[in-house]
Amino acid sequence: MTADRTFQTRSGARYLGLGPTFAIAEGVHAFQVASDHGEAVLVELPESMSVESLRAREQRCRAEPHVLSALVIGMLADTGGASPYRGSAHDAPHGFALFPARPVRTLAPALTRARAGERFAPRVVTALAVECARGLAATEDLELFTPASVLIDAEGTARVRGPALEALVARMRARDDAGAPRWLGYRAPELLRAGATSTAAARQFALGVMLFELLAGRALFPGSGAAAAQQLARWSVSVSDTAELGMEAPTELRSLVWSLLQREPDRRASARMIVDLLGPLYEPDFASGAVLAPDAGLTPMFAL
Repeated sequence: MTADRTFQTRSGARYLGLGPTFAIAEGVHAFQVASDHGEAVLVELPESMSVESLRAREQRCRAEPHVLSALVIGMLADTGGASPYRGSAHDAPHGFALFPARPVRTLAPALTRARAGERFAPRVVTALAVECARGLAATEDLELFTPASVLIDAEGTARVRGPALEALVARMRARDDAGAPRWLGYRAPELLRAGATSTAAARQFALGVMLFELLAGRALFPGSGAAAAQQLARWSVSVSDTAELGMEAPTELRSLVWSLLQREPDRRASARMIVDLLGPLYEPDFASGAVLAPDAGLTPMFAL
């Protein structure tokens, strides 16, 4: 794409292209553009994704600073010879989402370091827990929550993917046979049952596993495949597990991890309970960006 290429919506808004196309999910393309909001990322939405449904879901959580939501969701117009990026042969309008071009990195690399033995400071983990919980409470979506659902910016602020981003990545994950084994260690035990679907409690369990690993410096469910699935199926949190979090971790944080890792879904703390419990300890630390997301870049905001 050239720098002078424009994208036009049915309402008449125009965006100026700044860089080349890059892929997100299966056949889904994105473009860095200039907009009224500054630099942004314009994403083609698959025909299977309802623009109206996504727009309503994004609007509900757009005011929450710990959710990465779309600035705009709408329809791109066919403008004849200047058709946005599909060419003038495509007469039907197609959906788009415009996201802020916020440099982020997913939590996955930090968890890889934790699983290899690195332990993160309790104050960093506490702030991460509160910010993730605020995002989870706002989204009301029930997609599988994974380390890649958490996005860290250069200042260390954590955000969770909003509905549109989760839907795009879920589309990719559904066609990725390696997707389930890759994140097996962050699935709640109840999700191993045939036909099970994700719930808010299952998302809380995944967050608990992430917090445990960051504090303890080890994988809670090492490995993958049948052995890991059997370990997860037999899971029951023990006192020895929470003892690994270290006495330097506040009692509230250790109690929270204990709650989130309960086998029974109805015994786990809700997202709002997490905020209530850890809110008094919440101290944002701009320096934590260098710890959790060094050299943050643009494209990882769409990564698995």
